[in-house]
Amino acid sequence: MRNAQIRPNDLGGDHVDVDDMTIDLTSENEIVSVHISRSRLIGIAGVLAGVIFLVAANVLGTKFGRSGIWITAWRSAIAALLLGVYVKIRGQHITKESIRYCIIPVIAFTIHIICFYQAIQDTTLTNVVIIRSLQAPLTLLFVGSQFSEKVKHSNIVSAVIAVLGVLLTVWGSALNGGNSVRGDILAFCALCAWIVLYIFTKKARVHVGTASFMFITTTFSGIVAATILPFTSQGLMPTAPESIKLFSMAVCASLGHGFISWAHKYTKLSTASLLTLLTPVGSTICAAIFFDQSITLLISIGILMVLGSVAFVIHMDRAENKKSKAARLDKVGVR
Repeated sequence: MRNAQIRPNDLGGDHVDVDDMTIDLTSENEIVSVHISRSRLIGIAGVLAGVIFLVAANVLGTKFGRSGIWITAWRSAIAALLLGVYVKIRGQHITKESIRYCIIPVIAFTIHIICFYQAIQDTTLTNVVIIRSLQAPLTLLFVGSQFSEKVKHSNIVSAVIAVLGVLLTVWGSALNGGNSVRGDILAFCALCAWIVLYIFTKKARVHVGTASFMFITTTFSGIVAATILPFTSQGLMPTAPESIKLFSMAVCASLGHGFISWAHKYTKLSTASLLTLLTPVGSTICAAIFFDQSITLLISIGILMVLGSVAFVIHMDRAENKKSKAARLDKVGVR
């Protein structure tokens, strides 16, 4: 195990990302030994795990035959129960302070989940997830001012490639029919709420643990949807098959959002937002398999462009990580 002494000014306000070594953070009177892990790779793995679970939740919720409010009420109730048990087992506590930090994410999550689940009932799953994938390039507009993250040229190039891929996919889907103006508008509303949620989740996660954060947002969305539900024409109780699907949706969605929220601590927002573009790609493929929503040549090209942008941003992130690590070690002089 190697050791290095790094003064606070050497850090430049950022974490030191060094593989498998101990770094001594030197203050005026003491040296504190800290073990640094491969944080960026952990962050990427966390986001990708979240994507897999979100794709599963999207497929389970498609063409459910119920309204978005009904799905949200039951899905959130089940998820809140599971998360509540987990939070209790971990000995965590929900305080007024933690709720205060989650106010904006809670509102955004509630709007997003209701609009999203209604949209995938009204229009194609491909359209909904592709529209929502515009979150990545739009989020980049706010990254610099909100989190002091430098938006690199590679991020912009990746975002442009991804947007072009999204446009091709939407065009190919439109040529096949099955679109709904109402569903597309709801998908756009879900997109706007998702951007707000994504940005303010990173801020809230500085003060609130992942499980507690998910419990607070999920519980509130369930309460809002359950309050509205009696005033709709939907039957209140789910059938046995619906209960199984709802439970599976709750588990997959909670794990998906949980992994992504957790990964915010280990990766840049710009990188994470681009990696989530794999969600519409996976959902589109699953829609073709399970719902006979065909994948045309245009859709295939769009998917390849999105995948290409994701592969590019991962490559650039790893290259920057190695370059930054070498520069910092050279600066402080590892011994």
